[in-house]
Amino acid sequence: MSSLLVLPITAVLHHLVFFRGMCMLNKIGPDYTLPTIRRWLSIDPSLPIAIALALVVLVAGLRWKWIRTLVAPGLVATLPLTLWVWDIPGTGRIICDSFHDGRLRIGSTVVTTGWVYVASTIAYLLMMLYRVRKSSEINPATIR
Repeated sequence: MSSLLVLPITAVLHHLVFFRGMCMLNKIGPDYTLPTIRRWLSIDPSLPIAIALALVVLVAGLRWKWIRTLVAPGLVATLPLTLWVWDIPGTGRIICDSFHDGRLRIGSTVVTTGWVYVASTIAYLLMMLYRVRKSSEINPATIR
């Protein structure tokens, strides 16, 4: 499960740190082809750093359960953000071409990457709240 952390960590590092405001392949290549991937890996340190951070989380999670408790909902909550930044390989950048740059609107609101970050954060907080409430419930079958 920790290996999947590489995807959202890479997306966030790429979008917020190394290529601010840019989705994964913008200005690098049209789709996930070998030449584009080689170019991306040669100029973007997000993936190797994400791999290192995911390994740290994995090792820490083996030692401390609370790390695993915090991380698991994060994988699910960041799925929309991960897809938004990475797009779907092999689709010709369908998400970028269909939804980015003001193409996705909910009512009169233009959905931007910032909104996707907020939605992921809210989803994470709701999942954590659910886990906390679920773990604090007393199961009558276990009371003797």
